[in-house]
Amino acid sequence: MEREEWERYRRQAEHTLISLPANPLDRAERLARVRRYIDALGLTPWRALVFGSVGRGDFTADSDTDLLIVSDALPADLRARLDLLFGVRDLAPEVEPIGWREEDWARREREGDPFIEVLRREGLEIAP
Repeated sequence: MEREEWERYRRQAEHTLISLPANPLDRAERLARVRRYIDALGLTPWRALVFGSVGRGDFTADSDTDLLIVSDALPADLRARLDLLFGVRDLAPEVEPIGWREEDWARREREGDPFIEVLRREGLEIAP
């Protein structure tokens, strides 16, 4: 097993129990859980935006937490990227992650993807 694979396995094993928010209506708790989720991915460098109802602040207890993570440390292979993003999701099962590399952001911006405007308008930046 390669070192990178081992580290990913170790991070996943640390989070084998599903963790649920104590108060799903507490935005600060949700953002702290997002930060723990991102930290568990082990990406460096990264930038992230929480968007959707949590980003706007109009979420309910049943809302998921939409998260975009942009990092060139994400695998280029989509399957490997999804495995990484969903591999630590038990830590914060309410998080719905999307993972882009910087080139994905740049391409979508160049192409005028309306999702970029949604992210700019309602995205809440999570600082590294």
